[in-house]
Amino acid sequence: MPPAANTITAPAASTAIAIIIGETPSYSEHCLRLALQRLYCQVDYLSLAKPIAATPSETLTLHTAEQLKAYQLIIYPYVATRHEYDFSRLSSWLERYQRDWQGRVLVRYHASLGLHHLRAHHGAALHVRQQEQTRQLFSEWVQSNARHFYWSATSPAAAHDLAQWGVIRHPEHMAIAPPYMALHYGAHAERRGEENGNAKRQQPAAKSPRNSSAHQPQVLIVGDFHPGTGHALLLALLADYRQRSAETPCLHFMGGDIAGLGVYREDIKAQVRRLKLEDYVQFTRLNSALTSADYLTHYRNADLLLGVAAAEGYLPGHVQAQAMGLASLVLEPSISPREGADRVQQVLTDKACQRRVVIDGYRHIAQHFSHDGIEQALLSQVLSALCR
Repeated sequence: MPPAANTITAPAASTAIAIIIGETPSYSEHCLRLALQRLYCQVDYLSLAKPIAATPSETLTLHTAEQLKAYQLIIYPYVATRHEYDFSRLSSWLERYQRDWQGRVLVRYHASLGLHHLRAHHGAALHVRQQEQTRQLFSEWVQSNARHFYWSATSPAAAHDLAQWGVIRHPEHMAIAPPYMALHYGAHAERRGEENGNAKRQQPAAKSPRNSSAHQPQVLIVGDFHPGTGHALLLALLADYRQRSAETPCLHFMGGDIAGLGVYREDIKAQVRRLKLEDYVQFTRLNSALTSADYLTHYRNADLLLGVAAAEGYLPGHVQAQAMGLASLVLEPSISPREGADRVQQVLTDKACQRRVVIDGYRHIAQHFSHDGIEQALLSQVLSALCR
């Protein structure tokens, strides 16, 4: 557990810290910078990328290792998909910064997509080779610098990786702090409240046949199109559900494609046709044309967010759903379609069960993803690196 808030001692006002980013900072990096500035630190963004229109004006382009000498601490949020092209140059500069100038380096490691999901898919060979090479380079770098740098993991899976690579003996001892997330609290609950209020103001309608105007439950699945998201299992679940219920929900798959795995989406569509589920499945491709408002509208219109547990750690889409007050259900990959269908049906049809799921989601957010809790954990790690 992180220490109490009043145990944090602010560093000297002259402390200069740099956060290494890509073309633009992530939301989490932006929040970390603000938190450090509240402690009167000077915090700069450093980037090897060529500036673009969205690059913050306070970002400094990194040309040489000597530029790092101006800082007491370098924070390196390592995300494989963002840093694989500049890792060779940057990794050697950070080693020199620590070795020659006694600088402090804090590496924030985010675990990449599990390769075990991809190896079995016939279209993923090139992507798997690239991922394996990137992972191997990073693991060797971690092993070489395990005792020289400070390490932080964004999930238990990331901590497990670092432990295997020599940072510590046991993953439970690794400092873990999830990234900040831009959560929209209560947005789904507000929508339900509006609907209930409108329903109360309307006159009772005459009873009609069960399916004549019944609301078809909307089940949202958010995740990129790769085997780890569990599309095949969820389609088998839907087929089982349809056989045993007159009110079959609609599954809405929303996600982006993985480089080299474009054929996977077509395989899933073929499975939809094979199971005769065309009337119950919808696809939305995540791309730059989909705005944040569009994204949230899909959440507001859903009755349930459904997913399959990932070895990589938390599912960001489900964290967002829990904050919004949307029921969120995560199934184990080993669950049978029949058992999965039963659990989904219970949440969709039993209002008391649905309320419990929503309340559990709020508790999970409060325990693991509150801004205050994340800030406390990250500042403790930063100050530990500065003061040791």
